[in-house]
Amino acid sequence: MGSRTIAGAAALLTLVLAAGCGQGSAAPPVPPPAAGEPAAPTAEPLSRPGPVALALARTSLGETLTSDGRTLYRFEADSAAPPRSICENDCLAVWPPVLSDGSPITLDGAVDRTLVGTMQRADGTSQVTLAGWPLYWFVDDKAPGDVTGDGVGGNWSAVGKDGKPLVRK
Repeated sequence: MGSRTIAGAAALLTLVLAAGCGQGSAAPPVPPPAAGEPAAPTAEPLSRPGPVALALARTSLGETLTSDGRTLYRFEADSAAPPRSICENDCLAVWPPVLSDGSPITLDGAVDRTLVGTMQRADGTSQVTLAGWPLYWFVDDKAPGDVTGDGVGGNWSAVGKDGKPLVRK
């Protein structure tokens, strides 16, 4: 075995052992590539602060709140009064929050502006809320109209224009 292979195997073993020791939910650090090897591609985050536009779209659940064409969800373990998100760490990898950069949130005519707001997350970012509920995307929704996050774990709901969970028909 070459020294590069041994070093790679040792790094992998270290990561596996660290992951199994209950060191929290943060991902272990990834070692830098060896000289001459390409860096691993990084995924573009789904959720980053920016201008937000909320709209309604017809899905299998009826008129569903969307942003960037994707269904929006609420987490029943969160709080609406006051707005509070408990989705952190690994949860955010699956349920990215809808983040605002502070610019006005654009609405289609069916969404009531008085229900739209923001709340500050623990990391200082500003998450969009509807009727006080923090809003999220679901990473497994791949196309406009997908509602695959609805009902996940019995805690996640696609929302309508009033921020209430939609009911499967």
